[in-house]
Amino acid sequence: RDLLAGWDFDDVRDHYLETIFQIDTRQLRRTDHARYLNLSRLASGEAMAASMAEWRRPGSPCGGALVLYLRDLWAGAGWGLLDETGQPKACWHYLRRVQQPMAVLLSDEGVNGLWLHLLNEHADSELVTLELSAWRDGEVRVAHAQQALTLAPRSAQSLCSLTLLGHFSDLTHAYQFGPAVCDTVVASLRNAQGLISQAFYFLDSARRTQTADVGLRVSLRWLDAQHAELSLHSTHVAYGVHLEVPGFVAEDDFFHLSPCTPRCIRLRSQRPQALSGWVHAVNARHSAHIALAAYAASPSTEQHMAV
Repeated sequence: RDLLAGWDFDDVRDHYLETIFQIDTRQLRRTDHARYLNLSRLASGEAMAASMAEWRRPGSPCGGALVLYLRDLWAGAGWGLLDETGQPKACWHYLRRVQQPMAVLLSDEGVNGLWLHLLNEHADSELVTLELSAWRDGEVRVAHAQQALTLAPRSAQSLCSLTLLGHFSDLTHAYQFGPAVCDTVVASLRNAQGLISQAFYFLDSARRTQTADVGLRVSLRWLDAQHAELSLHSTHVAYGVHLEVPGFVAEDDFFHLSPCTPRCIRLRSQRPQALSGWVHAVNARHSAHIALAAYAASPSTEQHMAV
């Protein structure tokens, strides 16, 4: 609680939770406390990442941003990017992705459409492929386009999604003529080595809707006794994917997964130990189970787990 303030961080977070997810926090807290906590973690990350993306876009007059606290002082709602034990919170991962030296960002410019912002803070130019996909109901791709570009050194540029698609499409449902064309838009930036950055745009309905299963599939591959790699696939857009693997720390977490873009996430542990856990998506009621597996000197065939 700030000095002399009549509110604390719980209240601030609940404000953004209601704004982002269009949901009654008091009712959700009473009826589904676990989901309330899951959405609360994402709300902080969504708000901070959206602010940073707005400030980083080329047309923004802002010259920078200040992160107030690195680490929480005790358990509970706090301003830190790390929790009281020093482990990354959801907002840590959100900010790490949006602050990459080379990144693609999205911004809703109202009736001017959805805009893509491409950033390259490296000293060398980079040949990349920019891809845009729009999804309805999380599984039907209704629009798709890609373009090869060269990002100049230490440059930032903006591109309208309509220019990339080559035709008009109300991706953000700004004009509200009939039903929405899509509920999710994904922008992907790739180079010769693979995926560099992804940005997601969700209509409110996509964030609120929860289905039984989004088709999460997980395969495990051991790298050595203390490091493993999870390959994640999904048949639907998976929102807020969270890895629950006790004893291991994931290099990335609380991310979104596109049906056409599998992700490989590395896990590390302080000591050799067996691995098991779950992969959750906020928009799915069922999670993918990672069956108990131990490292072997001659790794066997990859293990595939699904629900």
